[in-house]
Amino acid sequence: MSDIKKGLGIKDLIEAFSSRDSGTEKTSEQRQLNVEKGVLEKQLEQFTQQTTQIEERLAEITKAMNREVPQLKEELERKQTEDESSPSEKDEDQKKKLEVDFGLGKLTVNDIFQGLGSLVDFVSKLEQEGKGEAKREGAFTSPSGRIKGVYGFSVKQGIGGKPVVEPFGNVKKTAHGSVVEEEIQPLADVFDEKDHILIIIELPGVEGKQIHTEVKGDILVLSAAGRGRKYAREVILPEGVDASTLTSKYRNGVLEIRMSKG
Repeated sequence: MSDIKKGLGIKDLIEAFSSRDSGTEKTSEQRQLNVEKGVLEKQLEQFTQQTTQIEERLAEITKAMNREVPQLKEELERKQTEDESSPSEKDEDQKKKLEVDFGLGKLTVNDIFQGLGSLVDFVSKLEQEGKGEAKREGAFTSPSGRIKGVYGFSVKQGIGGKPVVEPFGNVKKTAHGSVVEEEIQPLADVFDEKDHILIIIELPGVEGKQIHTEVKGDILVLSAAGRGRKYAREVILPEGVDASTLTSKYRNGVLEIRMSKG
């Protein structure tokens, strides 16, 4: 009986150890699963945070674009409202436009584009101040610093007092909105003198050797690059100009081109 009891005791002990070993294996496996679960949960949390950051950044970009890019439809609707408004309201609104759009203080891309809608008032103001020409320009830089926009326009009194507007810069309006181009279109003035024509082009930030000019038919083609700036401009020449007589002089950021009349 004692041997049988002894045998049963050993068997029970082996089963107990086997049961404990099995439980240990299950516990180890559970711990491993818990570790893997924790890693996955951490990765999921990081992914969620990154997704949130991306969504917030997209919202910031969208907000900035909506603020900076002019809305032509809104401008037209506002003009229609101005036409229907009372004289006092209209005068007050025009005054605000001059203060915002044509002041020498802060100018945004939206301000400058909207300013084109009140050129008649602006020219009237030039006449009152005894000025025949004026220029307005503005600039902006993207948050990353990789995109730089320059936009402006000059206003001159033409024949019969009609305003002549010439835009310049690298911000262009397209059917899909405003875009910033790599090349800046510089401001150019053409003066028809007695025996020659004089073309004055503003090219700040470049050296004389970096400027290239070429006459193709009745068009003067100009390009220049220097210190992070690129310029490109085409100027239509008056009739009877002798391109072979072209001479140029560059000083203090201003290029002067002369050509004799044929």
